[in-house]
Amino acid sequence: MRPHKNEPVRAIVVSPEHKGLKLEELLNRKAVADLLGVSTATLKTWVCERKGPHFFKMGNGRGSRVYYRREDVEAWLNREAVRVEMKG
Repeated sequence: MRPHKNEPVRAIVVSPEHKGLKLEELLNRKAVADLLGVSTATLKTWVCERKGPHFFKMGNGRGSRVYYRREDVEAWLNREAVRVEMKG
């Protein structure tokens, strides 16, 4: 059974840090788009251009799906954030 569009999926991911398999919750493209305030089309473009948060592809070719780890999305946000000081 496939999960609902906005629900995280459970998948086995090879984690380079741990050199092994780790069961993690992954976010789908729609959930990440909502978190970042961008469209799913923007995320698709970023995947093609290898921009944005780290992602995982499951499957081959046109039918493959892209998923993100929440921690990777948060790390990307922290790297990309620019602090703006307000005068006043």
